[in-house]
Amino acid sequence: MNEDEQLIFDRLTFPKNQEDVNNLFGIFKNFLFKATQNHGAREYDYSIRRDMVLILQMIFTKVATLEKTIETIEYVSEDGVPLHKVIDQTLVTTAVRGLYESIGMFNTVFVNPQSKDERGVLHVLWVIAGLKFRQRFAVFNKTPESEAKTKSENDIIIKYISDIRDTELYKSLSLIDQQKIETVIKKNSYSVFFTDGKVKVLNGFQELVNNAGISKYPMGLFYTHLSLHAHPSYIGVKAFGNMFEAKNPDFFKLSLFTLDVAFKLVSVFIADYIKVNPEVKSTFDALDEVSKNVIQYNNIFLRSEKYEII
Repeated sequence: MNEDEQLIFDRLTFPKNQEDVNNLFGIFKNFLFKATQNHGAREYDYSIRRDMVLILQMIFTKVATLEKTIETIEYVSEDGVPLHKVIDQTLVTTAVRGLYESIGMFNTVFVNPQSKDERGVLHVLWVIAGLKFRQRFAVFNKTPESEAKTKSENDIIIKYISDIRDTELYKSLSLIDQQKIETVIKKNSYSVFFTDGKVKVLNGFQELVNNAGISKYPMGLFYTHLSLHAHPSYIGVKAFGNMFEAKNPDFFKLSLFTLDVAFKLVSVFIADYIKVNPEVKSTFDALDEVSKNVIQYNNIFLRSEKYEII
């Protein structure tokens, strides 16, 4: 980077104001949108390739939606009483929580697996979990079409469970580890990873993200922060009320910490997507120097140089 680029980079690595954040949103949206046009994933089975690309598109829309949540709202009643410009922190944290969970899921299902068989089993576990959750809505079936859809999806679930049990990977596991897979299926989960021929079950989204190699930052606590403020917990409601107690509340600065971690998480996703789809690296390489270094810095900040985009 030249001197001018270095100054911009230094400013964006520690965002302090609306301009900095707007610039960062521009960098991430630019790359993600271009990546949707050169999405790679051609070496994978169709269903895995399709879902990888869909998640890439979802991350773009989630980032674009997050940007909208920091636009201030204001209101004036019919009798002229104003609500001055505010940013609803609960919407910001809800949007970032969705990003967090999507990025953790992508790493667990598509990135962490070390072989085609592992990735295939993780992907099918993820599909089964989603379809089993949707089976709960069978009680609302009112038409032959909806009943047929429920039956068709139940048949798919049964087939996919059988497919997992028929894989060489499953058969190679100990009875204890096979039972772990069975328990995960019963719980409508997919949160496992394979290591040295054994199965480790992950507990919740905190571990899903930690499993992505994030060791420099307490992401479990950050997820708790998001959950407390995204849900109508006492802490979340109290924090919302506290925003209005200051004489001149700076609603934007209250969101800055959450946004900064969100940018770092999206950088982790970008590095992960490129890792499993190396052809997308050309899209990254075509970015300007500031954009490349911002993404690289934020990714390494949460992990280590081991996860550098190369």
